[in-house]
Amino acid sequence: MESGLALSLGMPLRHGGFNLGNVTMNPTIKIRTNKNTQGDSRFITRRPDILIEAKGRDGIVRRVAIDYDSSSFHAGQVDIVRDIERRNEFAALPNFTHFSLASPQVHDFNQYQQTAIRIRRALGKRDDPSRKAGEAQADFEARRTAIWHKQFALWSEVVRPSDFRRLE
Repeated sequence: MESGLALSLGMPLRHGGFNLGNVTMNPTIKIRTNKNTQGDSRFITRRPDILIEAKGRDGIVRRVAIDYDSSSFHAGQVDIVRDIERRNEFAALPNFTHFSLASPQVHDFNQYQQTAIRIRRALGKRDDPSRKAGEAQADFEARRTAIWHKQFALWSEVVRPSDFRRLE
């Protein structure tokens, strides 16, 4: 599932992706937790499922981490608390946002598309597609509809639940 999400979120619009930025899977992220008794910084290491880095309209590079929490692997109380703690650890990082996606958000295209829009905003990027200078409104609407169809087709092929994924 994580590979399908990474592919869909990072791929260019012309290929049905959301063109959100540079995508990395399972990167190592060091998070400073506190200082030891000698005054040295202490770090923990976390590996989100997906990391997207992009330069926003303001020129600032932002990062968004995404963790896919399937129902089958994150259903118990201990797992839920661990996931909350992990989100809280990421929360203190500058120019960094963490998203957790659950199966229902990924298996419904409208919810998935809304999540992609939220990620785009967290990255400080403009809406895609944007209307080109001199482009007629009708042409823009047709281009936007064609992109939506490509995104839906890619989602259907690489993200939508198969029989195996329905168990998640």
